[in-house]
Amino acid sequence: MSENNVSVTKQASREFSKLSDDMKKAFTTHMVEALKKGGYSSLETEKFKSIHTSVYEVKVKGRPAGRMFYTTLLDGHIEILAFATKSRNGQDPTIKATVEQRFKDFKSNNGVK
Repeated sequence: MSENNVSVTKQASREFSKLSDDMKKAFTTHMVEALKKGGYSSLETEKFKSIHTSVYEVKVKGRPAGRMFYTTLLDGHIEILAFATKSRNGQDPTIKATVEQRFKDFKSNNGVK
């Protein structure tokens, strides 16, 4: 399988720098092994369908829990939209609104309707 091109939004880069070292390592390993090379990842991953079927949420368990959101909307390209920490159960409306806006911006910047 050929490698995918992975890029990170500026806001997501800033969010990544604020994560714990364990979360950084887990997400970095996931990006390299699963996203770029198409291999297996032990992290829980699911589609974030409330925004779009091409948006995924990757979870790192713990207190607080870590979240990474990315899209595969463009063939051969993965765009990391956001990183977040979460300490409560259920959906976090702030995280959802952030990911939704960044996904819209990504589509607009790439001429996708």
